Amino acid sequence: MAGDAAAVARCYAEDGVWIDHALARELHHGAIEGGLSAAFPYLTLTEMTLLIAVQTGDAILTEWRWSGTSSNHSRAAADQTPFTAEVEFLFTFDGDLIKTSEFSYDHGSVFN
Repeated sequence: MAGDAAAVARCYAEDGVWIDHALARELHHGAIEGGLSAAFPYLTLTEMTLLIAVQTGDAILTEWRWSGTSSNHSRAAADQTPFTAEVEFLFTFDGDLIKTSEFSYDHGSVFN
């Protein structure tokens, strides 16, 4: 994820917030890139399938199926484990940029 964190961070408004319910963490605009790299250093997504997307006003709820490899912080990057997980994002927008994103998933299904 480290290489993709900068690209993700650029999608957020100046006052944007990433909320990760599984990790009980909020990352504000200036901390999004570093926070994502630190939280998911050994996450590699090989497939992302959009299952559903529903828009209401400036909010979009999406559900995805992600497949890839990961390892938790207690194992080396070489000890990657395959996973498939269902994840949900609730986005609100400020123009073309993300104002908030709330991220929910089963932490154990991704980082075993």
